[in-house]
Amino acid sequence: MPKTAFFRIAQEGTTTDRRVIEAKWIDQAAANYDPKKYGARVNLEHFRGLLPDGPFKMYGDVLALKAETIDGKRTLLAQIDPTPELIALNKARQKLYTSCEIDPDFSDSSEAYLVGLAVTDSPASLGTEMLKFAAGQGDQSPLAVRKLHANTHFTAAEAFQLELQSEPGDAIKSVIEKLTGLFKSTEKLSQGEADTSKALDAVAEHLKTVETRFGEIGDVRQTVDELKATVNATNQQLAETVTTLSALTTKLNFTLQTPPRPVAAGGGGQIVTDC
Repeated sequence: MPKTAFFRIAQEGTTTDRRVIEAKWIDQAAANYDPKKYGARVNLEHFRGLLPDGPFKMYGDVLALKAETIDGKRTLLAQIDPTPELIALNKARQKLYTSCEIDPDFSDSSEAYLVGLAVTDSPASLGTEMLKFAAGQGDQSPLAVRKLHANTHFTAAEAFQLELQSEPGDAIKSVIEKLTGLFKSTEKLSQGEADTSKALDAVAEHLKTVETRFGEIGDVRQTVDELKATVNATNQQLAETVTTLSALTTKLNFTLQTPPRPVAAGGGGQIVTDC
């Protein structure tokens, strides 16, 4: 599954309804988070739709959290598994901010836990203007209906950019893409640049062939190893056969081909003349 590098989702300080995210909550959320216990999902604008094909479906899952001190403040960072739709939104420069949902007393544990993560396009309304709008309204905050629990805190929005971690084998593909795309963005090329572009295209094609052959070499190596094992076993059997044949040949060389003539009997050793 694709996963991102860690990026910032919250810092200690002000929330959307003028409460404060405490530094200890950042540390507790990072230490306590376990997708197997309760997996936080990525939603759109803190809404949770009922239909899987609607605009307010889920856009990924939080895989891991960690806490660091950045600019003198405890900061919560997340690694997520984004859906293709979220990746497409981010590439289209939509929903470029995150606002996390922290429950400071998760499951009556007296410790904080991340229960959700929203992507949004409105950092001002969630971070500044909404503070003024929601001030003094308590439970009448316009965001209250979007919370899993009345005590859940929505943090001020943080800008983020999805950076997917490279998978094994992506290095060659990355080189190919960079080489083939190097001159594609230039609309007008001189003859010399066109020749260079053609040369790079040829190199890219060659790299594709090399990549394919690397895979074939792996298969050939496996086949060669299997053949070596078969040859070694055959050689062992042949050596045993040669040893047996040699012993049989030696035995036959010392075995008389014709049975010995029986010893003559009678006569007492006297010569008898028949006259």
